[in-house]
Amino acid sequence: MKSRLNGWARLVFACFVLSMAVSLNLHGDVLVTKDGRRHEGTVTDQGDSYLLVTPSGGKVSLPKSIVERVILDKDVSPRYKAMLKDANLADDAEVRKLADFAEANGLKDDREKLLQSAFALRRDKAVGNQQALRSLAAWCRDYGMENDATWCTRAADQLEFAVRFQQTGPDPDKREELAKWCLERNLHSEAGRCLADLFAARKARVTDVEDALGLAEWCASYKMIPWREQVYASAIEEAAKRGDLTGLDKLLEEFKNRSRTDRVRKACAEAAYGVRLKNAGEDALAHAELSRWCAQQGMKLEAKRAEETAIRLAPADSKVRKLLGYYYHADEKKWSKTPVLPRGACPVVSANSPLPVYLRNVRATRNRLGGSTITGQLVNPTENDYSSLVLTIKVIPKDGAGGYYLLAVPIPAVPKGESRPWEASCPLSPERFANPVRCVGYVH
Repeated sequence: MKSRLNGWARLVFACFVLSMAVSLNLHGDVLVTKDGRRHEGTVTDQGDSYLLVTPSGGKVSLPKSIVERVILDKDVSPRYKAMLKDANLADDAEVRKLADFAEANGLKDDREKLLQSAFALRRDKAVGNQQALRSLAAWCRDYGMENDATWCTRAADQLEFAVRFQQTGPDPDKREELAKWCLERNLHSEAGRCLADLFAARKARVTDVEDALGLAEWCASYKMIPWREQVYASAIEEAAKRGDLTGLDKLLEEFKNRSRTDRVRKACAEAAYGVRLKNAGEDALAHAELSRWCAQQGMKLEAKRAEETAIRLAPADSKVRKLLGYYYHADEKKWSKTPVLPRGACPVVSANSPLPVYLRNVRATRNRLGGSTITGQLVNPTENDYSSLVLTIKVIPKDGAGGYYLLAVPIPAVPKGESRPWEASCPLSPERFANPVRCVGYVH
């Protein structure tokens, strides 16, 4: 029984190796098993079995009981070449006979060369004839020549388009319908030809940003993306000339899902910046607002320049300073971007920069394992809501020796003016810490 199982295992493995050999599609002998599979390589008769040397160099011995037939390359190739020599490739029946013979005998490269030669012959005769090209596309599909079939279909569609385009005349509605027909067949340049006059007429009627956005949407509906970008560029240029900040902001809203490095979006942001800068004049508060706007647009250099201008114009103005993100430190009598923390509060930093939120009431109590349960609150004193955070909190022993990191402490969203509690475990005993516990929070 064990011997029989081993024999079946070897047979299954041999069939796997043979199937791998077929994928290489190389010339050689063809061995056909009774399950209909065809395997290429070099076949040697060994009495009760055949030895197949695969194109990759592997050797497989198969019993003759599972082999349907063996076709030797030395017998097949001369016969095929003789058939091809006298064949008329313009005759569909002869091409079919040769293709079937090549396929049945594993002559895949020869079959492909045959079909390409027959296709070239038919293509030359079909060029310029719509019906002939469509018939040739069907002929190609019958032989699995999908790329050639696609070429024929496209060429036929282009010929049909020329007739349809002439029939539509200058009627704009018919032109639009023909453009849709073109897009269904991936004839994009032909669709553009249908819509060119319509686009020019629509563009001439654009008077403001709303009109431009409508035209851009029309262009996109017909997949005329270069035209859409052209419309956007013109709208930005005209809005900038008019000083139309509302229009430029509307365009920026349209571009909000684009990358900040996108050419059109960047041009729009720069145009809006130019108008804002001109409108700001010598108003320090306007320059502070401009600095914040630039930061939101990713314009770091312009944000810095606007901040410097605002401070130069009004160095002691508290509204300007607060708008720029400064905090007044009364004990030092100076403005700084480091938040002023209440007594006993602990800082929260991100990328080495302090955040306006802070930790307070951080305390250590003994847990069941002899370590500490650390609890506290995250406070948001700002006028903005904070989304949920994940903090790494470093708790510092009262002797100042090193510290222990509480990893990945999740904290829910903190609305403006509110706080959220948090809790984590630490192996250090609570006696190691002062109460409240000194700590620093780091935003991931």
